[in-house]
Amino acid sequence: MTNRNNAIWCLIPVYNHAVTLRKVAKETLEHCPNLIVVDDGSTDAEIAEVLDGLNLVLLKHDRNLGKEAALKTGAREAKRRGAAFVITLDADGQHDPADIEKFLPLLDNKAPRIVVGARVFSDSVPDRSKFGRGFSNFWVRFETGVDVRDTQSGFRAYPVEVLLEKSIASTHYAFETEVLVRAAWSGIEIVNVDVSVFYPDKDERISHFKVFKDNLRISLLHAKLTGERLFRGPRGGAGNPLPASGGTVKTIPHSAPSATAEIAEILNSPGAVALIPTETVYGLACGWNDAAARQRMAAMKSREKDKPFQMLVDSLEMAIANGAAPSKKAEALIRSLTPGPLTFVVEASCENRGFGDSIGLRIPDHQLTLDVISQLGHPLAATSANTAGAPPATTVSEALDSLDFPPDLAIDAGEIKGSASTVVDLRGDTPSVVREGTVPAAEIAKQWSASN
Repeated sequence: MTNRNNAIWCLIPVYNHAVTLRKVAKETLEHCPNLIVVDDGSTDAEIAEVLDGLNLVLLKHDRNLGKEAALKTGAREAKRRGAAFVITLDADGQHDPADIEKFLPLLDNKAPRIVVGARVFSDSVPDRSKFGRGFSNFWVRFETGVDVRDTQSGFRAYPVEVLLEKSIASTHYAFETEVLVRAAWSGIEIVNVDVSVFYPDKDERISHFKVFKDNLRISLLHAKLTGERLFRGPRGGAGNPLPASGGTVKTIPHSAPSATAEIAEILNSPGAVALIPTETVYGLACGWNDAAARQRMAAMKSREKDKPFQMLVDSLEMAIANGAAPSKKAEALIRSLTPGPLTFVVEASCENRGFGDSIGLRIPDHQLTLDVISQLGHPLAATSANTAGAPPATTVSEALDSLDFPPDLAIDAGEIKGSASTVVDLRGDTPSVVREGTVPAAEIAKQWSASN
């Protein structure tokens, strides 16, 4: 689980809920010591006075900007303070802060996900609320294939970067719906957790949901998202995600002076995936520790999301610094055959076994790819750019045609007349060739003898 010290913050946006706010904030602090309250232009009281004496961060909008703006303001502050996740809950008292404890075990940097608090409705819940939730749930499931049980719940946990994703254009309450859809399209897992809900009597409840205006916004949003899903969506089933760009991909030639910098800039963005050339075939790549991008990359080629990826490095030293633990004999063989079209399976050091107990490392013999890795300063997670079971792609067009949806950037190096890399397992006493590719097994045996 993620360290709670600064990695998890709670966030309460408030607009004219002074009566319930202090109780909600005080009870929230009992379960999460890090709390940000964003006063979205309240006029019913001085929020600073309402919260006086509570150890929290209070931010203020001079006028009411809407829930989307308040969430983004709070998320930016949480990120500045080191947050990896934010848990959002409403100020009106309908959520029980004790349910925060249900979210905490599900928040993990190695597998970032959105956790949605599915409100357990009782007979006292207004029929209008039940219908609205059912309507929205249906369309989100249609657009994504994901069963989100309460798409209108404001009690959620997000990776902080998801709330700050610039491609999400909706405002007010529609923002929270678009966040879910685009996150699912980008391969981020969404999980449900049951939470309790309290609805006061109708004459006591304060709601800022404008029935006509906000329902219209949400309906127009679903029309837009459904259009993207139907006309620019992937060829696979409803569960295959799209990139936030809506299906477009920028392609640049590998000889462009800006190619290295552009790939590095893209791959420095959380969740980003690039199509890159190697000396063998085209591959998909993302940051080695970017769990969201790994999930997205697996979804792009319809492959099991828990299947390990190849580690691309610019040196054996970089591989060892990031968890590879080859034996001395294995080190000698790797140094004698790299860079080149070989993947070496070695043990992973104990502290780096979050990605499995072994690592398939490769030092490619392709200058652009090596330059990108060197500029980033860390390994890339990589896999061939084709759907699972399909032949490797030797051109950009083959790769894009094969994938269920496009990457954020593609580097075109023309046709690559290579074949798959040779895979060598170095975890035993002698090398075992798992897959014979460009480098024959006889050459492996020869070099093993020479280097040992």
